Amino acid sequence: MNTSKPVRVKGWIADSYVLEPFPSVIQGVEEKFVLKIHPEEGSYIFDQIEERVTQKKLEAFEHRFEDPLLSEMEYTNHYQDRLFDGAKIVFETLRKPSLTGNLKRVQHDEELIGKFVEAVGHIQILKGGNAFLSVHLIDEAARSYEDLDPFK
Repeated sequence: MNTSKPVRVKGWIADSYVLEPFPSVIQGVEEKFVLKIHPEEGSYIFDQIEERVTQKKLEAFEHRFEDPLLSEMEYTNHYQDRLFDGAKIVFETLRKPSLTGNLKRVQHDEELIGKFVEAVGHIQILKGGNAFLSVHLIDEAARSYEDLDPFK
C-alpha cells in the first residue's frame, strides 16, 4: 500500500474555513484552515482512510529515528486522530489550500457550503502519534450519483 500517495475525497462541503482560517481559542496556537466533507462514496471511504492511516503510522514509527521531526514520536494512542467528525471527513492545514475553477471566484466560506468538490491532501502524522488529513487542493468535481445530494 502506497501511503505517500494523495488522499482524494469527493463530496459535499459541510463546513468550510478555507478562505478565512478557523480562529484559535488558545493564545499562541496558529489558526488553521479546515474543510469538512460529506463523502459521496459512503461508509467504506472511512475504512479506507483508517487503513491507510494505520499503515502510515506504522511506517512513521519504524522510521522515526531517520526523521528529526519524528524522533520523539511514540506509537501510542495518547492523542486522538482528527480524521472524522461524525459522517464528515475532516481536512486541516496551516497553509491556505488552493481553490480551482469557479471556486476561485468564491469570496466567503459560506458560499462553499453544499458545493460538490474533490479535496486532495495527504495523511500527516504528528510526533504524538496522532494523524490528520491535510488539504492542498479543492477542485470542482462531477457527481457520480446525480440523485444524491444531502443539501437538497
